[in-house]
Amino acid sequence: RFSEIYGVILSDDFYTEFVSGRSVAKRGIFTQMITDAQVDVYDVILVDHTSRFGRNQEDCIKYKAVLRELDRVVVFVSQGIISGSDRDFLNERINETMDEAYGRNLSRYISAGLTEKASQGLANGKPPLGYRSQKLENGKRERKIPDPDTIPALVELLRSYASGNYSYQTLANHLNAQGYRTRLGQPFTSGSVEHVLQNRFYEGKAVFYPGRLDEEVEVRDGVHEAPDNIKELWLVCQEVKRQRTKAQGCGQRAKSRAYPFSGILTCDESSSGYKGLAKYRDDNRVLRKLIHKRSQCTIRPRTQRIEAVSDQFSERVLTYMSLPDDFVDTATRAFAQQNVQPDHQRKVQSLD
Repeated sequence: RFSEIYGVILSDDFYTEFVSGRSVAKRGIFTQMITDAQVDVYDVILVDHTSRFGRNQEDCIKYKAVLRELDRVVVFVSQGIISGSDRDFLNERINETMDEAYGRNLSRYISAGLTEKASQGLANGKPPLGYRSQKLENGKRERKIPDPDTIPALVELLRSYASGNYSYQTLANHLNAQGYRTRLGQPFTSGSVEHVLQNRFYEGKAVFYPGRLDEEVEVRDGVHEAPDNIKELWLVCQEVKRQRTKAQGCGQRAKSRAYPFSGILTCDESSSGYKGLAKYRDDNRVLRKLIHKRSQCTIRPRTQRIEAVSDQFSERVLTYMSLPDDFVDTATRAFAQQNVQPDHQRKVQSLD
């Protein structure tokens, strides 16, 4: 109707996007609209309402300025506003403020609702594998109950991992080969398997993330039904995970396994990094060696002891190096400048 009244020729290009939240960082369609303006796809962009352009004054001003620099005209048709015009300046700014205020209020109400649900032991979010939402008498989708269609996939996943014979990826392959699918009907991946094994919902807990950086995750007893067999299998899986983590020896390296050239020495042809390799003999003597990914290049370097590499470095490099007298002080200052300064920006935003 607007184009007919004002004689604007419509093209076949439409940008349809559900505006959620106050940031445009994750709005792919919006980004495409800006990119198209840079390559001269359109002259005028017709927007239904100021809130459809954005709900953040800072972003709105920024991207409208970008479009003006490209000589593109933004028109908000339902409000009759031509962006940037002196006649509509005040009206545009007032609407931008109201749009952002609406977004902020909506976010606060949603956060309060999620917090209230969590305080009652209700699990927020979509139902996980093996469950579905059930409408209560008041029509709200609150209660999560076992889903007979996907519960077999959940039981097979937990039983198989509890056997200790599968990794995340091999278990996903096993489930797919057996014809099982996720709650959304998609094939399993290592990520979907890991999500199940990390979800304390199956332990009978309701986990809530308040979204504030200075608060820990809140865990309460959930009011949803957690069958005993599911709960027991899930707990067994946690023990399997702990044993595997313990077997991998995660943690700080022992002094005997610290290699001074790791992350420093690289292959001249493939740029592959060298790393240490420890070999234990019967007399408990440790040979520390350096290796690199030989499959990525034609060079076949001979693996040597760390002492031999150190000697070669001293003879072939340090001998020909001449360091200035103030080298130690200069290096010390450089290392001091590399110290990471604490970034309080996120905490400031949280307080705001």
